[in-house]
Amino acid sequence: MSRNIAIANAAALVKQIEQYHQKTGAYPKTVAELTKKIPPSGIIGVFTYFYDKTPNAYTVTFTQNVLFNFNFEVVQYDPTDSHQTTGESTNLNSTGKKHWKYYIYD
Repeated sequence: MSRNIAIANAAALVKQIEQYHQKTGAYPKTVAELTKKIPPSGIIGVFTYFYDKTPNAYTVTFTQNVLFNFNFEVVQYDPTDSHQTTGESTNLNSTGKKHWKYYIYD
């Protein structure tokens, strides 16, 4: 449930990024180029969203603790659906939301 709320709250950030792209023809190199600050996740334990420019688009990522700081759920938005994992796990899971996937990092 917390994942879905954080995804819904990230919609404002994704919208800003896409508006920037429509206006300039490119994605911002950093979120500092956007007119508004990164919105809060609204979820305890999800401290911020992370933005990364990729060669063809961008990703928006957040993490949340799964098990006593041992495992973390990494949730990522990628409009090109070219999601990547880090760590030992290579299993990407569907969130049920378009362009959003998650994996467990341990």
